[in-house]
Amino acid sequence: MSVLTLICNGTNRQISFAQPQKLQAVLSRAGVLFDHPCGGRGACGKCAVKLEGAVSEPNAAERKAGTRLSCQAELLGDATVWLSDEVQWAQIEVGSTD
Repeated sequence: MSVLTLICNGTNRQISFAQPQKLQAVLSRAGVLFDHPCGGRGACGKCAVKLEGAVSEPNAAERKAGTRLSCQAELLGDATVWLSDEVQWAQIEVGSTD
């Protein structure tokens, strides 16, 4: 099991997950929802995040967007993601998401 640390508004939450998984899937099971007008194809950039740790290399869609996208990035192990201040912690449940 790996751990994803979520940071938003100076607050941390940790969730466990079995890797590899798309970041969007782990966040969704934790209750963090992003708008995906492009259907998760990496074209709109609405799910942009700052991401560090054991993660996949940026793919073509992310390089074009100039940022990591939750719908494209794959978690390979322990990682940290910084969410925008608009994310409400009430949406985030702490616990295992495997």
